[in-house]
Amino acid sequence: MKILNLGCGFCNREPGEFGVDNDPKCKPDLLWDLNETPWPLPGNSFDEIRAIHLLEHIPNIIGVMNESWEVLKRGGLFLIRVPLFPTLGAIADPTHVRYFIPQTFDYFTRKGKLTGLKHIFKIVNIRVAPLTPDTNEIQCQLRK
Repeated sequence: MKILNLGCGFCNREPGEFGVDNDPKCKPDLLWDLNETPWPLPGNSFDEIRAIHLLEHIPNIIGVMNESWEVLKRGGLFLIRVPLFPTLGAIADPTHVRYFIPQTFDYFTRKGKLTGLKHIFKIVNIRVAPLTPDTNEIQCQLRK
């Protein structure tokens, strides 16, 4: 199974995953700013994408979601974890450029009925889970 790890950082990458990050110190497989589209990755080439505590840092979230669709194989799974608003972990980090509630992900599905997207995902599962004593996170699974 081929896994793409977006914003892999120093400690978010498992062995065998293809990591993308904009920090050369974490030695990603691809040094790239994910806000810059299109990505230099082949289409329909990954079975799974992981974005663990990344999307809250991304100004170009529409571009990232569209590019994720492009590189994900049909039937592939997109795993997302973000801090839940208004918990401390969501609002205390000055590098966060956006906040999330579970309904935020409706935008990327038919349920959202919003325009501007090239592609529509299906929500497989979404839940809120504890992350730290003062922060919960949203765990979302989308399918192409």
